[in-house]
Amino acid sequence: MSALEVIEVSADHPAFRRIFVETFSNEPSFKFMLPDDSTRAAGVAWLCGMKLRSRAGHYLALTTPGVVNGFAWWLAPSRQPSGSVWTQLRDGYWQAPFRLGWRGFQRMYAFGAQEARLLAPYLETPHWILDVIATDPRVQRSGLGGALMRPIFERADRERIPCFVLTHNPRNVGFYEKYGFTLVIEEPLAGVGGPVAYGLVRKVSALR
Repeated sequence: MSALEVIEVSADHPAFRRIFVETFSNEPSFKFMLPDDSTRAAGVAWLCGMKLRSRAGHYLALTTPGVVNGFAWWLAPSRQPSGSVWTQLRDGYWQAPFRLGWRGFQRMYAFGAQEARLLAPYLETPHWILDVIATDPRVQRSGLGGALMRPIFERADRERIPCFVLTHNPRNVGFYEKYGFTLVIEEPLAGVGGPVAYGLVRKVSALR
């Protein structure tokens, strides 16, 4: 596995957007928010841009050098973003009803409210938050996902700080458990057909 590098994340990084769309367009959360298969990829790309616009300056991003085959966006305990309504409006989320449709906007709002509530205790106390991890589908199952997490695990152990991740794909639970995470949250989104949120914590030195 090639060495990783830490980079600053920009809001217009095309490789990040491409891999984000390819990784998450068929995830339960995005299929719930954007049920139309023909327009989902465009909506996911826009949501990726909004996430980068609002959080890029807060991420500690690990990625493969040169050609980007994968990345992990971590929120360090000292780099937590503001989640205020004003900040979200300023960053462009006011466009959501026009970009996603009214139904998509309502579902995005419900999904985002649940995510913010579940994340709050882990943002308010020292935790490394794995916000996004994505790998190019062509290199999946190569160990890249673990490699993108390992440097932060080592740093978190040195700092004696646990890690937290929130996922809405049940298949990811076993993946994270393999790296020392323990399931602590399992909560369906209110409403029929909503995805289930799974929160996992990796305690200090979980793999030692």
